[in-house]
Amino acid sequence: MYPGLERIYLLLCLVCIHFQAVADALPGSQMDIQVTKDGDLLTIDASMSVRASPRETWSVMTDYDHMPQILSNLESSRSVQRSDGRLLVEQKGVMKFGPYSFPFESVREVALTPYQNIKFKSIRGSMRKLEGVTRLSPDGEGGTRIAYHAEAIPGFWVPPLLGTALTKHEVEEQFQAIIQEVLRRKKAAKPEEQPSGNQIGIARQAAEASR
Repeated sequence: MYPGLERIYLLLCLVCIHFQAVADALPGSQMDIQVTKDGDLLTIDASMSVRASPRETWSVMTDYDHMPQILSNLESSRSVQRSDGRLLVEQKGVMKFGPYSFPFESVREVALTPYQNIKFKSIRGSMRKLEGVTRLSPDGEGGTRIAYHAEAIPGFWVPPLLGTALTKHEVEEQFQAIIQEVLRRKKAAKPEEQPSGNQIGIARQAAEASR
């Protein structure tokens, strides 16, 4: 086998091992992720469930200032509240996949509808385009259904055969970490505890801005 083909074969094996590990780590999550490519444009659709309320799930997904403690690919993350009720979220990190590493920077505009929608759009950074929405809804069994849709065009070189695999790997790894953090916080919280003041403040400001 040619050296280049050996590397591609090894990476595909790593992808299969990773996806099986995710399935084993999150029993009952029913995570489904689809990535399609049309030229440079990547379209991502993901859905999954978590055994926590929309409010508990929201509190983790909007905890941008502590996101590096949740997502291993982030080195820094901070949010700035704007006068129109929206957030500017600045993040830096490194995506890793097999022997490849892709440093990235991102500044996104985020519009929040508390406990329901998180809309985002990149305004500068490593991506030529990144915009989409995450929707939360009760699943009817005391949990939350998460639906994620995004369209992205990388602003950096990605090996042609790895574009969709890398994207799927990143999305799945990030949601795996988020779900695990939601469940960890739910288990650690006492029944009478409420979300943190910071999360309540973000929700209130977003609600007032959407009126």
